[in-house]
Amino acid sequence: MPDGAARDAERLARIKRRFAEFAAEYAALPLYSGICRHLADDGDLASLLLAARPGQARPVLWLAALHDLVLRRPDAAAAQWYPSVVGPDRTPTGDPWGDVRRTVVEHRDELLQQIATHGTQTNEVNRAVYVAVGLAAASRDVPARPLALVELGASAGLLLAVDRYAVRLCSRDGEVVLGDPG
Repeated sequence: MPDGAARDAERLARIKRRFAEFAAEYAALPLYSGICRHLADDGDLASLLLAARPGQARPVLWLAALHDLVLRRPDAAAAQWYPSVVGPDRTPTGDPWGDVRRTVVEHRDELLQQIATHGTQTNEVNRAVYVAVGLAAASRDVPARPLALVELGASAGLLLAVDRYAVRLCSRDGEVVLGDPG
């Protein structure tokens, strides 16, 4: 069994891969994909996720901690890159990494505390796919009849607007779109 340092090195390698995968998968989100692309190569800052609780070492937790920080500290260098801080038309162009890195280094302990004590709930989008597929299957035989969706539990209501979204399913056989993509 590997010792603690070897385990941390393995975990850090996985974390850096996750940042690289996130950057590629979410290229349409230039701020977050850009930050993650740099984090995939910056073991020092990516290592903050080693403090995350089990199952929480995800890029979105790191990004959420930084976003929370710039909302609380709008004077931080990275804040200027966040439309939620400066407004949608006031963000600079270019690469935010220098400002992001400076902010993270200056507020490392604060971010580490956020990452160690908080978590993210990210399963709504995944569940929406299954709900959309189930609703499509249920309506196939009687397309003119309305369907009702009742959601119970701690996340009740998060998917009640599933009819307002489109879900695109892709396979080797082609693509199927459920809902209105417009």
